[in-house]
Formats: sequence, structure tokens, C-alpha cells
Amino acid sequence: MPITRLWTYQPTNDDWTGIGRILNFTIFALFASLYVFTHWWRYDCIVSFIGPHSTLLPGFVGRAFGRSWIVDIDDMWIDNAADLGFVSRDSLTHQAVEKLESYAFVLADGITVITQTMAEQYAAKHEMQAADFVVIPNGIDVERFAPSDGSTTSDRSIVYTGKLGQAQAFEPFFRGFAQLDTTYSLRIVGFGDRREELEELTRELAINDRVSFEGPVDREEIPAILQSAALAWVPLKTTHSLDYARPTKLLETMAAGTPYIASQVAEIETVTADSGAGRAVENEPQKVANAMDELIANDDDRVRAGRRGTVFVAENHQWSVLGKRAGDMIFAGINTTSTALLD
Repeated sequence: MPITRLWTYQPTNDDWTGIGRILNFTIFALFASLYVFTHWWRYDCIVSFIGPHSTLLPGFVGRAFGRSWIVDIDDMWIDNAADLGFVSRDSLTHQAVEKLESYAFVLADGITVITQTMAEQYAAKHEMQAADFVVIPNGIDVERFAPSDGSTTSDRSIVYTGKLGQAQAFEPFFRGFAQLDTTYSLRIVGFGDRREELEELTRELAINDRVSFEGPVDREEIPAILQSAALAWVPLKTTHSLDYARPTKLLETMAAGTPYIASQVAEIETVTADSGAGRAVENEPQKVANAMDELIANDDDRVRAGRRGTVFVAENHQWSVLGKRAGDMIFAGINTTSTALLD
């Protein structure tokens, strides 16, 4: 498959929350739009992946030249930004992005979302039907994350892998961890603007000798890190906009055969009920502590939960199955556009 790489500004780890992120999004969208404008005849379909919504711009250009257009959504980006206080819902920026989103939905040949909850939220937001959206969840390389034969059931480490960002509900999880037996250890693997805040919290709770902040690691190391842990965290703020979230870190944990403790958002509650692979709890320290203690205390229950997670991901999140579903949608969009042009 031929790949064209377009340049854009690449922020440093410390610059992802500021002007660097804005430059990254804006420059890429402009270059991508220019590329589509000058090479539109090479392509039958444009797929715009959002958020951010700046990636819709090359889609509009392609659509203007009669190309099929699929809008692929994995995040309620502008809604989350408003909930987290980065932008006001009354601001011109928020209103402009929502108008752009609405117009794109009208023009697109298809819209994909990652969960049924997200489809329902977008349908309510834009006065559409949930059936107007096609659910194609995130996929996992199940072979890469498959549990290792030599995994142990006596490991008492807990792990979090991912961004240390504003959407994560870290405080109740750290406070819950502080209530556990001192033989438990915690690994924080990732980067983000809240690292200093969390390091200070560990000192306040007198658990800094049991918590290691390891920074970002190569993606190839993540399966082994998850496989070696007794359980993993998936902490999320339980605001309405995040109800749709079925995070990749959750699926990777399940694929690795490691049970999880996760925040009680709607989609994670659904996965937990369907799979039995972990616990979805309120963001309250005592409840988080109780759930962690229950899972780690009984090796047999923990191993069974991990195995159920592996089965669930294999049945619902294999790339080979999801790739075919996405391909079918793209070809359907191309056929629809071609028929309309002939008419």
C-alpha cells in the first residue's frame, strides 16, 4: 500500500497541552487539504479521523471534487474539552466546531463511531438516529498481547499505562491504593501534564516508596508490562461525555489476561457485565480499595477474570474482523457516490 507522509509540527512531550498541540493539528489539516486539492483524482474515498475536528477540512475538499467521504470518530473531542474546562460551550470556537461537525455529518457517505453509547450521544446531539452511525470498535492485536505461558499468579504489582491527563480520575485510585497492604506496588507508565501533581500526591499519602513513575516506553514493551501485573487501572472522570469510552488501555489489559479496576462509566459497565473481566467502581477511594483487594486476594478468581477478558477481546475486537467491516463500509460509500455522479 503506497503511503504519503505529510509534514506537521511535532510537539515535545511537555508541549502537547499548549500551542504545540494547536500547531500540530492546524498545520497538518492545511497540508492535507492542499494535498487533496492537488491530487484528488488519485482517490475514490477520503476518510477523516476525528478528533480533532481540523481533519474534517481535507474531507470537505475531497467531497467538493466528488470523492466519497467517511467520517471516523473515536472521541467526543469538543464535548470533552468543554467538560474539562478547556473551552466554554458558549464560545465561538465551540459553536464553530459543532457547526463543522454537523455539516460534515450531512455530507458524509458514512459515519463510524467506536461504541453504541457514542452513537446514541451523537444522535441526541445532532437530532439524528443512532442507526445513522456504524459502530466499529477499537481493535487489538490479540497475538501480540496474548498472555505469556510463564505468567505468575503471585505478582502483587498494579499498573497504569497511558497518558497522565485531565480526563483520568487518578486521585480516588491513588487514595484507594494507599489503603492497601504495604506489600502492593504501583507502576505508572506514561507521560502527561499531571505527573508532578501525582508525585506530590504520593508523598502526601506516604506511598511514594511503593509507586514508580516510569515515563513513556516503547509500544513494544506494553504487552509484557500488562502481562506481568496482578491488575491494571482504567481511571476515568465519570462525566456524561465520557460515558461512551471503551479505552484502548482497557482492551489491551483484557487481551493480556490481566483483570482491571475501572471507573464506572456507562460503556465500561457494559463491558464488565458482558465479560466479567474486572470491576467497574465508583470513583470513591474505599470502593476502589475494596475492589483491588478482592481481585488480588484470590489468585484463582483473578486468573479466571483475566481469561474471560482474553476471550472477550478475541470475540469482539480482532483487527481482521473489524478491518473487513471498515472495508465494506468504504466500498459501500464509493458505490453510493459513483451512482450519484452517474445519475
